[in-house]
Amino acid sequence: MKRSLHTLYVATFISNITLLHYTALSYPYYHTTPFFAKILRLQISYSLQHVLRLTGFF
Repeated sequence: MKRSLHTLYVATFISNITLLHYTALSYPYYHTTPFFAKILRLQISYSLQHVLRLTGFF
């Protein structure tokens, strides 16, 4: 169970990073929108916290 959760959070983290990269390249005006950028940063930091917690860093 813990292993599948770890895989899920890693996949979410990678997809968020990919989304951020794609958005920054394709839609520069979206990337500068404070609301959109804030939501994306929250998602990435949330995913990263879970990955680190599950791998034993927290």
